[in-house]
Amino acid sequence: MKTKVLNAAFSLLLIILCSPLLKANSAKSFHFPGPGALQFTISIPQSLQAQIVRQDFENESIFNFKNEKGKPAFLFSVTKVSSDQWLQIHQQVSYYKILQNKDGYITFVQITDQSKIKGDNAGFQQALQQMNSMIESIQL
Repeated sequence: MKTKVLNAAFSLLLIILCSPLLKANSAKSFHFPGPGALQFTISIPQSLQAQIVRQDFENESIFNFKNEKGKPAFLFSVTKVSSDQWLQIHQQVSYYKILQNKDGYITFVQITDQSKIKGDNAGFQQALQQMNSMIESIQL
């Protein structure tokens, strides 16, 4: 329970700190991301593609396990913040790995601290076993 509260608080903090970076995209306008926008590619194994839900924002992508028998479970996120924002939040971030520190921006991955879930735990375990290879496949 404490972990869920901490993850929710961290997500809220990121949204508050990064909200100036968020812009609504519409089908009628073209959007050319600035240097602070998160852009990357990742390889998701075909066997997991139907079970992983990706939510994309301008500066963060969140990957959740689609738990058919319960609530979606957080797997990992990829986030890009300015160096100043990183200095403000880095002490609240746990289970992270910095992928890139370039041009005044920090791109990092935060991973789940859950080892099991209620519902489709076998599927979640499969996703956990392949999570590191998915993270290693990230191309910035």
